[in-house]
Parts: sequence; structure tokens; C-alpha cells
Amino acid sequence: TSRNSRHGRGSGDSRDGSRDRNDYRKRDRKDRHRDRERHRDREKDEYGDSNRDRDRHRIYPNPPKDRQKHHEEHINWLLPNIRVRLISKKLQKYHLQKGVVQDVIRQHGKSPVAVILMDNGRVIDNIPERYLETALPKTGGNVIVLEGKQRWKKGRLLERSSVEGVGVVQLSEDLEVVKISLDSVAEWCGPLDDDDFE
Repeated sequence: TSRNSRHGRGSGDSRDGSRDRNDYRKRDRKDRHRDRERHRDREKDEYGDSNRDRDRHRIYPNPPKDRQKHHEEHINWLLPNIRVRLISKKLQKYHLQKGVVQDVIRQHGKSPVAVILMDNGRVIDNIPERYLETALPKTGGNVIVLEGKQRWKKGRLLERSSVEGVGVVQLSEDLEVVKISLDSVAEWCGPLDDDDFE
């Protein structure tokens, strides 16, 4: 008599037992998977809106009105009598050269364009603002403030730090000394009492 027969277990019983254990494991895995899916659904319902808001804030840190206001302020920095540098490689002949803005042409719904007298004596026109950046004078030169609380005020550049990106300006109007970002000022090439652009 075989060993399995003596203990009352046949080969068929052994296979049935293995199937039962496999079926149990499969059911157990399905149950765990179903529980995880339910947990994820609950988290999605509870936190979904806040996650979307957080993602929206990360992609668009400023609301549309703020972006529009920033754009409107940005297109207003260009004005006559400031020194600028051409930074667009589309004008390769004048790339990184400096000149003084002679006139600014503004059209509704479009970015302003400038007429510029270059330092070499050439006059170029229809230069979009985005092709330009402000140029700064040496210490002691005249500047105009283009943005912020002191906007449109003129003065003299007493100190400048390229590392910190700030300068010290003495305003002509009341001789007040202010510390201001170098990105907010430009070299002023007109008379200090010229307020026609305000």
C-alpha cells in the first residue's frame, strides 16, 4: 500500500488542496487591489480639487489680470532720450551696439517701436521694444527711473553694483538718495527738467 493511501490522502486530494490555496491567494490579491483602488478614489474625491488648484498655481503663478497688468507696464518703459542696447541677433549689424532713442511710435494693440540714433551716427527705425534693453551710464551719469514708486524721476547715479544688481541714485527733484534695481533705470540723455513724457 502506498504512503498516501495509508494516510488517507490520494494524489487527487493533494492537487485539490493546491488549487484551493492558489484560489485563496488569487482572491486575496484581488481584494487587496480592490482596496487600494477604493483608497485612491477616496483620496481623489477628497483632494482632487486642491491638487488641481495647486498644479494650476504652479503653472500659472500669476492670475491673468496680473499678467496683463505686468505686460501693460512693461511696454511703457520705452521713451525718447534714453540710451539703449540692441540685443536681438536679427539686427546682426547692430548687435550689442548702443544708441539713443529719438522717438517712440505707439500703435493700439501693438508693441511700441523706436527710432534710434546709434553711437556711430546711423539712424535706424521701426525697432521693436523687445529687441532692446536699457543701457546704464558710468557712475556720476544721469539716469531716469522707469518703474516703481519713483517712476519717471531723474537723477544721478552715485553708485552701482552689478553683483547685487542695485544702484544708488540721487533724485534731482528733491535730492533724495534712493537704492534701486539697475533693471529699473536707464541712462538719461535729455535735459533734467524735461517732463514731456509724463
